[in-house]
Amino acid sequence: LNKNVAKLTFAYILASVLMKTAFGILYIGVCMFDWAIHLYPKFNRSIRLMYPFLGIIIISGGSYLLSNSDAEALRRLDTVGEILFNPFDDNQKKMARLQEKDASAFGRIGPTFMLIAERDNLSFNVYTGAGAGAAGIFLLDMLSGVLIDDGDAESLDVGIIPAFVIDYGFIGFILLWIFLFFVMYNLPLPFWLCIILIMFNANINTQLLWFGITSCLAVSMYRANKPPP
Repeated sequence: LNKNVAKLTFAYILASVLMKTAFGILYIGVCMFDWAIHLYPKFNRSIRLMYPFLGIIIISGGSYLLSNSDAEALRRLDTVGEILFNPFDDNQKKMARLQEKDASAFGRIGPTFMLIAERDNLSFNVYTGAGAGAAGIFLLDMLSGVLIDDGDAESLDVGIIPAFVIDYGFIGFILLWIFLFFVMYNLPLPFWLCIILIMFNANINTQLLWFGITSCLAVSMYRANKPPP
């Protein structure tokens, strides 16, 4: 907690808000939660007793802001939540509505959601995968009836989770997370969240994923070699 940290924090929040990035706003929320947990034991007893009330205020204020704001990112979050938690629609209808309302949001979470929900009906073994490069073929079948134009699946960026699982299966995906664990095991929650958010926006062979892994590995090595304060 110093002036430099305060300036960098303000710059990051300002950039995220001005760019209207939904993932950036979510990341800010998780970082604030992480800081709250970190600072909790350092406060006196009276402030610690106020934590539950502060949490209620923040959640209530955030919900009100989400439902009444004109910001594009917040409206998108509200739309996605309304569609996904609609109890009257089945999975395919939810995904079709999400694709119609917000194709960008669908590209990030839709195929992953369908892969998990429809795993028992797919024509390949989801545990071992269908082989490298198979995602482009099987995604066309999996998304049939959901996309407004089925030809869009060929250019749809679905993120690493469905593509990697289709190619290498859940076993391969677990091995990937074991690798990430050893790369990042001593890093705090926001770093893990950053990698998770990247996975919804990148595939295994894109520079974004490996930039994130390299950055987290560099920080992890620095923290491991840095003497404790």
